[in-house]
Amino acid sequence: MATLTVIILAKNEEQHMKDCIASAQFANEVLLIDDGSTDKTVEIAESMGARVVHHAMIGHNNDALPLMKLGPNGFSSLMRMNAFLQNCNEKYKRY
Repeated sequence: MATLTVIILAKNEEQHMKDCIASAQFANEVLLIDDGSTDKTVEIAESMGARVVHHAMIGHNNDALPLMKLGPNGFSSLMRMNAFLQNCNEKYKRY
Protein backbone atom coordinates (compact mmCIF):
# COMPACT_ATOMS: atom_id res chain seq x y z
CA MET A 1 0.00 0.00 0.00
CA ALA A 2 1.37 3.42 -0.95
CA THR A 3 1.82 6.00 1.75
CA LEU A 4 2.41 9.72 1.58
CA THR A 5 4.75 11.59 3.90
CA VAL A 6 4.76 15.39 3.95
CA ILE A 7 8.16 16.81 4.89
CA ILE A 8 8.30 20.29 6.38
CA LEU A 9 11.66 22.06 6.57
CA ALA A 10 11.65 24.72 9.28
CA LYS A 11 13.54 26.86 11.75
CA ASN A 12 11.72 29.12 14.24
CA GLU A 13 8.38 28.92 12.43
CA GLU A 14 6.05 28.66 15.43
CA GLN A 15 3.74 31.32 13.98
CA HIS A 16 3.09 29.18 10.88
CA MET A 17 3.56 25.63 12.13
CA LYS A 18 -0.01 24.94 13.28
CA ASP A 19 -1.60 26.00 9.97
CA CYS A 20 1.06 24.26 7.91
CA ILE A 21 0.66 20.91 9.70
CA ALA A 22 -3.12 21.23 9.65
CA SER A 23 -3.01 21.66 5.88
CA ALA A 24 -1.01 18.42 5.57
CA GLN A 25 -3.41 16.18 7.48
CA PHE A 26 -4.33 14.36 4.25
CA ALA A 27 -0.93 12.61 4.44
CA ASN A 28 -0.18 9.37 6.26
CA GLU A 29 2.69 11.09 8.10
CA VAL A 30 4.00 14.60 8.69
CA LEU A 31 7.75 14.85 9.25
CA LEU A 32 9.32 18.08 10.48
CA ILE A 33 13.02 18.48 9.73
CA ASP A 34 13.97 21.12 12.27
CA ASP A 35 17.04 23.30 11.78
CA GLY A 36 17.68 24.14 15.44
CA SER A 37 14.55 26.08 16.36
CA THR A 38 14.69 28.03 19.61
CA ASP A 39 10.99 28.88 19.67
CA LYS A 40 8.01 26.51 20.03
CA THR A 41 8.21 25.06 16.50
CA VAL A 42 9.13 21.56 17.69
CA GLU A 43 6.68 21.57 20.60
CA ILE A 44 3.80 22.55 18.30
CA ALA A 45 4.73 19.97 15.67
CA GLU A 46 4.95 17.16 18.21
CA SER A 47 1.65 18.17 19.84
CA MET A 48 -0.01 17.85 16.42
CA GLY A 49 1.38 14.37 15.85
CA ALA A 50 4.28 15.20 13.55
CA ARG A 51 7.49 13.21 13.74
CA VAL A 52 10.46 15.52 14.36
CA VAL A 53 14.04 15.06 13.21
CA HIS A 54 16.72 17.57 14.14
CA HIS A 55 19.12 18.35 11.31
CA ALA A 56 21.21 21.45 10.65
CA MET A 57 20.66 22.74 7.13
CA ILE A 58 23.78 24.66 6.27
CA GLY A 59 22.82 27.40 3.87
CA HIS A 60 20.24 25.67 1.72
CA ASN A 61 17.23 23.42 2.23
CA ASN A 62 18.63 20.80 -0.15
CA ASP A 63 21.02 19.85 2.65
CA ALA A 64 18.06 17.90 4.04
CA LEU A 65 17.59 15.75 0.94
CA PRO A 66 19.53 12.77 2.38
CA LEU A 67 17.08 12.70 5.29
CA MET A 68 14.25 11.97 2.90
CA LYS A 69 15.21 8.30 3.08
CA LEU A 70 14.44 8.09 6.80
CA GLY A 71 12.74 4.93 7.84
CA PRO A 72 13.50 1.31 7.01
CA ASN A 73 12.53 1.50 3.33
CA GLY A 74 12.47 5.20 2.60
CA PHE A 75 9.09 6.60 1.53
CA SER A 76 6.54 5.46 -1.02
CA SER A 77 5.70 9.08 -1.85
CA LEU A 78 6.61 12.40 -0.31
CA MET A 79 5.72 16.04 -0.59
CA ARG A 80 7.94 18.84 0.66
CA MET A 81 6.47 22.00 2.21
CA ASN A 82 8.10 25.10 3.62
CA ALA A 83 6.63 26.27 6.90
CA PHE A 84 7.04 29.95 6.09
CA LEU A 85 4.19 29.87 3.58
CA GLN A 86 1.72 32.15 5.25
CA ASN A 87 -1.33 30.26 4.09
CA CYS A 88 -0.54 26.63 3.39
CA ASN A 89 -4.24 25.79 3.11
CA GLU A 90 -4.81 28.19 0.22
CA LYS A 91 -1.65 27.19 -1.58
CA TYR A 92 -2.26 23.45 -1.44
CA LYS A 93 -6.00 22.92 -1.28
CA ARG A 94 -6.30 22.51 -5.06
CA TYR A 95 -4.01 19.45 -4.92
